[in-house]
Amino acid sequence: MIRHSLFALLGSVVVWACVILLNVDQSSYLLDFPGMILVFGGTLLTTILSQSFDKVQRLFRKLPQYLRESRFEGWEDAETLLQLGDWVRRGNIRIADRMVDSLREPVFRYGAELILDRNERSDIVRLLRWKIGTLREAEIGEIQIVKTMAAFAPAFGMLGTLFGLVKMLYGLGDSGLAEIGSAMGFAMTTTVYGLIVANLILKPLAIRMERRAMHRHAWLNVQFEAILMVYEKRNPMMIREYLEAFLGAPRNKHVEVQTSGDLA
Repeated sequence: MIRHSLFALLGSVVVWACVILLNVDQSSYLLDFPGMILVFGGTLLTTILSQSFDKVQRLFRKLPQYLRESRFEGWEDAETLLQLGDWVRRGNIRIADRMVDSLREPVFRYGAELILDRNERSDIVRLLRWKIGTLREAEIGEIQIVKTMAAFAPAFGMLGTLFGLVKMLYGLGDSGLAEIGSAMGFAMTTTVYGLIVANLILKPLAIRMERRAMHRHAWLNVQFEAILMVYEKRNPMMIREYLEAFLGAPRNKHVEVQTSGDLA
């Protein structure tokens, strides 16, 4: 569930807060806003330059999806496909065509359209594999963006460290200990920010996205096989058993395949 991911994220924030509270006398030194701007802003801007603004914006819009569990709830579309497949077996294309618009899963929807357009099996296989490949490449691209950010964050932390050291070295002759300590503090806190952003946020998110993408890819292949079974006019109960092997039994009592009298 998404709440589990939020609890984990909240736990990370609590850990960071505890570090500050345990060093309450020096807590103000752990909050360096110029260092935050350098690490967070630099990481974001270089990621946009290396990828694109639209891709990064799309990733941030989809973050709530990646915080959910990787298990997919696909039974609503699966039930619709089973009913659609039954109408295809009966030869009632008109009713089956009306059901396509209610399919949300991309491979189910696209495959059903190809079947109702009376495409050959070889064309359906080729086009569906192209569709799955396109979806797969999009997910890999989003994971790569997060990995890019995870690589840039420590680099900008180190850059802040170098800036602080340069300032400290130039001020050794004329500056007092307070100014030298301030420069050294900036140098160290930026490194801390870079490590926290990379290891506490971005790398765990990338691992989660990879795991979700693997499960998503398996689900797309299940959709692909189910569409071929519909094309071959297999019994809906056989298709249901195949889907249950991946999705598990539906939580609610499954909907019986509607008869011609129900939708005529």
